[in-house]
Amino acid sequence: MNRTILAALSLALVLSACTGKSSTSSTNSQSSSASRPTASIALDPNPPKAGHEKLTVTVKDADGNPVRGATVKIATNMPMMTMKGPDLTVHDKGDGTYVADADLKYATSWTFDATVTTADGKTASAHLQSDVK
Repeated sequence: MNRTILAALSLALVLSACTGKSSTSSTNSQSSSASRPTASIALDPNPPKAGHEKLTVTVKDADGNPVRGATVKIATNMPMMTMKGPDLTVHDKGDGTYVADADLKYATSWTFDATVTTADGKTASAHLQSDVK
């Protein structure tokens, strides 16, 4: 079943890349769906423009409650330019949201991959692909 979900997410990302729209997906590595946290990424401003952007990662538990105190890392890439983007420093806002400021210097397609580890060792990830104008 996990392969089916991954295939569906991959297809959604490919289709999104073709349309030029942003997409986000969330996955996790816990075997019990009752205990899985989820993560999502949002950009501000949206649609994104070259220059200063704020990325917010929202982390929730299986019941939809905010997860505080997680470790969140965000990797950035520019696939069309085959370049790694800037390293981002993430700040815990204390309410289940984690914010990073990014200077997106190039108008191109960007990917943002967040990895989350909760205080009790559960993991989640989120992927966002977006065209920066």
